[in-house]
This record gives sequence, structure tokens and C-alpha cells, in this order.
Amino acid sequence: MKEAGVKPGVKPSVSTFNSLIKACGKGGQWEKALEVFAGMKEAGVKPNGITYGRLIGVCEKGRQWEKALEVFAGMKKAGVKPNARTFNSLISVCKTGGQWEKAFEVFAGMKEAGVEPNARTFNSLISVCTLDGQWEKALEVFAGMKEAGVEPNVTTYNSLISACGKGEQWEKALEVFAGMKEAGVEPNVITYSKFINVCETGGQWEQALEVFAGMKKSGVKPNVSTFNRLLNVLWVDGQFANAINVAENMFPFDSLPSGFSLSGNSSFLDLHGTSSGSAKCLTLIWLSAVEESCYVNRKSHPAYKMEIVTDDPDARTFDVEVSVDPAMFRQAAELEKILVTDLRCLTKQLRCKGYAKLRKSECVGDSDYTRNH
Repeated sequence: MKEAGVKPGVKPSVSTFNSLIKACGKGGQWEKALEVFAGMKEAGVKPNGITYGRLIGVCEKGRQWEKALEVFAGMKKAGVKPNARTFNSLISVCKTGGQWEKAFEVFAGMKEAGVEPNARTFNSLISVCTLDGQWEKALEVFAGMKEAGVEPNVTTYNSLISACGKGEQWEKALEVFAGMKEAGVEPNVITYSKFINVCETGGQWEQALEVFAGMKKSGVKPNVSTFNRLLNVLWVDGQFANAINVAENMFPFDSLPSGFSLSGNSSFLDLHGTSSGSAKCLTLIWLSAVEESCYVNRKSHPAYKMEIVTDDPDARTFDVEVSVDPAMFRQAAELEKILVTDLRCLTKQLRCKGYAKLRKSECVGDSDYTRNH
């Protein structure tokens, strides 16, 4: 009992144990929470609905779906009735564990127990359907949600769009998006970003641009995710001019995920957090900016130091130092062709021509760029 945080000689109550389990949850200590629960039973203190609910919630935060289901089985065996919050936590932890079928079993048990599902229940279940491209299941749950009289919200529609995207059903996603507006639910930045991502999966670059235009018209500010996804769909579909145009027009939105600066006799481009398409677009724009500045200031600054910082497949950062002279940009068309193929080819090409030198720096972890290659 000492390990459980209860002083010897003090008779702990159910509230004491519940508070301890809650504290373990806040600290992300799911194993400690289970120790407290074991100590509770050893002390002869009977767990109540709050105890089980909090313990399952702790397992949810710790992504321990099997442990959560074990606790739930013990809850039923003890004759303690679960509530909607308990079932919601179970569905959520099944999702984090990649167990969409288990989540549906929990949902079936919820209905059998006579517990009314709420918006969080349906939203979690639709979100579960994104795991394995279960878009049809997601639409079934959505239909059941409306039949139950539960009002769908923006989270519901966002999850539905995502599920359709995972199932490569961009037309269904478009229907969901249209239905969302008909229902009077305002799309947010997540909605637009997810739908643009669906357009990438379906190769629908024109639709992506149309949605992006609607996003700006509605006053929703694009974020890094929007930027990455839109440039990816344009770049993948060979819409290089459109991609560069979008990237240049995105500057006023302060949405660029990179450090982009040009001052004095040096410039710096940080591509961490960018997707493959946005990384290539930014590099082209950046090279163009450096080229222009190089010519404007060539009398006082005959050479410029350029740095491209990105991730290699081993998740290590490389700083690419490039000494630039006007002759380099006579090969602009060649460089653009290389960029269309692969950004890493560009840095390799620069090194081969004697323009670049690599030096390793500290590991910063994977970026979207690394994951897309």
C-alpha cells in the first residue's frame, strides 16, 4: 500500500483511490494507476463506476487498448454499470490501438447495455473507420447518428471526409462536404485541409484549387497542413506553375512552414515540416529570389552563401552551403527539371558542380518531406 501512495495505518476510502488514479492519469502513469487499482482491491475497498471509468480513461491516454478492455471486463463482472463516457473512452482507445473491429464490438455492447450514444460516441466511431479505409462503415455510422437524433458537428464531417479519403472515395467526400454546408455546419481549417488531402489521393487538382478558393472566400485562414497538402496535389499532378503561383500567393497568409529569408550576402531556407511538393516549390522560389538579389548586388556581393536545410532518409539534418555566382543561374531550366524529379537530386547536383558542401548537424527527427520519400 505504500507504493500506492497510501500511508500505513490510514484507512483509505474509495475517493482516496479514485483521486490517486486520477493523479496517475494526469502524469501519464498508466502502470502506476493499475498498481493503485490492485492495491485498492487488496485493501478490500470496492471500486465504483468512477474508479473503473477513470482507470479506462488512463489506459486510453496511455494507448493501452488491451488493458482498457481487461478493466472493462472486470467492471462488468463486478456488476458496475458503465456509462456513455466509459464506452466512449473504450472506442477511443481501440482507435489508438488500430482495432476498428474491437471498437464496433464495444459499440454493439453499448447498445445492448441500453446506454444512449452521444455525439462523441459517433464521432469516435467514424474516426475509427479511417484506420483501414472503412468509408462505407463510416457512412453507416453517420446515418445511424442522424436516425438517433444526434446532431452532427464539424468534427463529425471532418472524420467522414477523412474516412472517404482513406478509402480513395473523393466523390463521396465531395458529397459529405456539400451536405455539411447544406446542414449549416461551417467548415474549419481542418475540414478544408482534409478535403484537399482527399483531392490529392484522387488526383483532383482542379477540385483542390476550387476548395482552396472557397476557403479564402469564407475567411478561413490556411495553415501549414493546408499549404503542404495543396502544393502536394498540384506538384504530383504536374501543375508546377500553379503550385509555384499558390506558394507565392501564400506568403501574405504567414502560413509558410519554413524559415525563408534573404538579407545581406546570405539566404537561408529551412524545409523541415514541409511536404515533398511544398519543399520543391519553396526551393524554386528561393533560388529565384537569390538569383535576382545576386544580380542586383553583384558589384558589392560577387558571391552568396546559400543554405538548404532538410532531412535525409536517416533523419539527419544536412546544411548545404552553396557559393552562388551569376553563371550558376544560366542553368535554371536544368535545375528546375531536377527539382521536378527529386529535391535530393538538386543538392547532389550542386555538390557535383562544386557549388555545395555538406556538413552533418544534430538529428532533428522525421519531417513530412522524409516521410513522403
